[in-house]
Amino acid sequence: RRVHGGMSHTSELWEDEQIFANQLKSIHHEKPPVSTTSIESIARLAFVQRAFYKHVVMHVEKFARKCRSDHRLTALRIIDAICRKMQKFVKAKLKKHSSSRVRNTYSERFSQNMPIIIQHLTDGTSKDYKSMRRIFDLWVKTSLFSIESVRPFFEIAKFPIPTPSDYVDEKDEED
Repeated sequence: RRVHGGMSHTSELWEDEQIFANQLKSIHHEKPPVSTTSIESIARLAFVQRAFYKHVVMHVEKFARKCRSDHRLTALRIIDAICRKMQKFVKAKLKKHSSSRVRNTYSERFSQNMPIIIQHLTDGTSKDYKSMRRIFDLWVKTSLFSIESVRPFFEIAKFPIPTPSDYVDEKDEED
């Protein structure tokens, strides 16, 4: 047995894994765009099961790899919702306890595998590239992911690779 994050578990899969996997599978049957409620439900379950973040990321990556082309944006929206929920939690924890060692494990893990995820999501048609670019730009601007982690998308889509100065707000420049 290993203890992680105050929860003990064996190397077996976590108790709610099938529920999480089924929620992801159910999205395949929804017609895009998938409802925000469905995506938030997945993000909520991922947040509750954050001790098993590696398994959650694996399932989301599998979804991104196997999803139809009309669900590629949905895969990005799921990653976005999960990482933002965790980012909000981390910021709240750090605000209460500045010495807290809490980190956004989801962003870290997705970041490691982002080139592969991007490769799956950009395989084939380029009709969603503009929408994908908005999501990637937002991730970098809000520090959810670094420019380096999303660079493969800009290279594949043949968009100019952004620089840090591209994400400076006008308000920040005035200060």
